[in-house]
Amino acid sequence: MKTPPTKIIVKLPICFIIFITNIFHLKSIFYFFLALSLLFTSCISSEEDKGLYKKIALEVEKSDTLYCKPTKINGNKIGRVMMMQFVGANLVVGDLPKDYLFKVYDQDLNYLFDLCKIGEGPNEYRFPTFLQAFYKEGKLKVKAFNPSKARCDELDWTQTISTKSAVLSLKSPIVFNTQVQKFVYLPESNELLSVGLFPKRYRVSDSIGNTKQEFGEYPFQKDFKKISFENLAMAFQGDFTKNNNNIAFSVTNSPNIDFITSTPKGLVLKKQFHVRKPDFQPSSNPNEFSAAISTDNKMGFLDVQSDKNYVYALYSGKDLQKGVSKAFESNIIYVFNWSGDLLRRFVLDLQITKFCINNNKLYGFVDSVNPQIVYCDLPSF
Repeated sequence: MKTPPTKIIVKLPICFIIFITNIFHLKSIFYFFLALSLLFTSCISSEEDKGLYKKIALEVEKSDTLYCKPTKINGNKIGRVMMMQFVGANLVVGDLPKDYLFKVYDQDLNYLFDLCKIGEGPNEYRFPTFLQAFYKEGKLKVKAFNPSKARCDELDWTQTISTKSAVLSLKSPIVFNTQVQKFVYLPESNELLSVGLFPKRYRVSDSIGNTKQEFGEYPFQKDFKKISFENLAMAFQGDFTKNNNNIAFSVTNSPNIDFITSTPKGLVLKKQFHVRKPDFQPSSNPNEFSAAISTDNKMGFLDVQSDKNYVYALYSGKDLQKGVSKAFESNIIYVFNWSGDLLRRFVLDLQITKFCINNNKLYGFVDSVNPQIVYCDLPSF
């Protein structure tokens, strides 16, 4: 018997509600989740694309070729990696969910335990959940951002490693509006910087969800006057990275990245590096919000990471005509400083989908028949 088609519905006040009625192989699930936000259809006319966005290009004189080496994490130890980051000396890998959302490894990349059990209990999580490490009063902590529960827990990382389970360091989690798509925690002020279905590009809120500041415009917003901010928010989704008082946010569907810094008067945009508009069709239903990405659209930054000196952005530049999996892998990483200046380009000898930076090394996930995590040394410059 045939299964019914997959449906995707976006309504207020929730960022996105996804109903999946087909059963897929694990690899198909991974790329299907990526494709959910893209919804291949026709694009907005780009006759206007002759001005502003061409003033900034991803052109750089200095380029380095990086040769990757395998780690011991491969084969049946991992499935389809959704996230990679170091928390202290531990590598945390977000895998396609089974019973837990994350796998934790030691500094030698030996497997330790699974983290964040999937479920509806008070200390359980839904897919997707995002992690952010930070220091608070000299102790290493981790924020676990669970958007579908509109909740942000704080984990005591030392206790979590000791007990091999998530140990909360706060009795009550930070709460936020369900219109939030992604956020970064600001430990200096105990606030959240987020993107979502907002009139302004960015919103700062306190620990109980009150809005403290809104600022910034969507990339090329003047070219999208007839499109609601909710649909623009769907088109310009992406990822944050933070180091000290500096923050960057990159866009997945088009090569655009913003650089933000903290000042005594609040957060300010330091620089906006906007290269190209995404080609997409917004929802025509006033109560449903989506951004149906054209198959001709060239994708932007698939992942973004940072250290104290630089921001590293994995750039696709591929369209979707040859398949989602090809568009969501790349071997090109652009390097910016925290002032938003493009400095150089890394060219890896392998295609990766996710990566992280630690101790002057780059770790990347290679999505292949035999998936593996590889690493390479970063050049000095």
